[in-house]
Amino acid sequence: MDPFVFPRIPDDNDVEEVITRNISVYRIVKKHLIQRGFDGLVSSDSGCSCLIEDLMPCSSEAVISCEPGYRGRCNPDDCCLDGDCEYHIYSANHFSRSDAERGGRT
Repeated sequence: MDPFVFPRIPDDNDVEEVITRNISVYRIVKKHLIQRGFDGLVSSDSGCSCLIEDLMPCSSEAVISCEPGYRGRCNPDDCCLDGDCEYHIYSANHFSRSDAERGGRT
């Protein structure tokens, strides 16, 4: 039996097991980001991002759409907060580290 598939819908008695699995996923993701030189995660679907130091604070299912990314300066032209933020995380699938440092401009 696959240990990662519940044979039934989990109930309150399974909470500890579910939390343990989430922590394991957290550790795997964090290790991957650090080993490959990424600064955090970003989700274009939900519009949120996080740094490795505060990884996955949302603890939501939205994390499934997150991608590794690089920290860069805010680009007010693309900022949902009109440039009122300290940084952005730019998707490594679309930007290089140097692009991110320039505020997402290529």
